[in-house]
Amino acid sequence: MITYICHNKNDKTGENLPCTNNRCETSICPSCGGRADAISEIFWCPECQVPIYEKTCPVCGQEGKKLTSDVRPVFPEERLLLEIILEKPFAFEKDSVWNGNGNNYFVNGKKN
Repeated sequence: MITYICHNKNDKTGENLPCTNNRCETSICPSCGGRADAISEIFWCPECQVPIYEKTCPVCGQEGKKLTSDVRPVFPEERLLLEIILEKPFAFEKDSVWNGNGNNYFVNGKKN
């Protein structure tokens, strides 16, 4: 789920504003009018073997475990390159492989 947090400070003093660290509904803080930072949490559904935005999977209802804050699909060419680098050709051919923030790879929800 994507949430927004105000991290704005006073321009002159650099001190926190009353709204600093408050959660916002949109990318604009309603108190100070400044830009709020997007923060996301992505979970892994062990049953469906896919990343989900909610803690509970909307498809099967199982509770997911926290995975990362950003995840992208790994396509076959990148998966094959990863397997070559790890010296495990075709090891992940039937697995669910995802690239998380910081170039961390996840295979079936486990960091690899």
